Amino acid sequence: MSDNTFASKGGETSGRGPDDYDRLFDVLSAHRRRIVLRHLADVRVASVGELADRLVARGVDDPDATIALRHGDLPRLRDARLVEYDPRSETARYDGDPLVEELLSRTRAGNRRA
Repeated sequence: MSDNTFASKGGETSGRGPDDYDRLFDVLSAHRRRIVLRHLADVRVASVGELADRLVARGVDDPDATIALRHGDLPRLRDARLVEYDPRSETARYDGDPLVEELLSRTRAGNRRA
């Protein structure tokens, strides 16, 4: 991982600059991406289909959820270096980030009951 990552090895969040925080808040501004990250924080690896199912289960009414994940949400999360997304295998992987998980725990998407 490069210096632009949100967490360094061991989950440390030091070394983040203002641009890193701006990108983090931008990517977390979308409710559906917060749902995806919350699910990945629980399972670590998931298929696009599983993530689409999770969005529907959490009340996201989008018949094109799979397309939106493939071409929008997962690439944005990948570009923000929060997930590894492989379009060929249609899988996303999340290795954890203490700051992201703290922020998620304080949002509706962080509520694990639904």
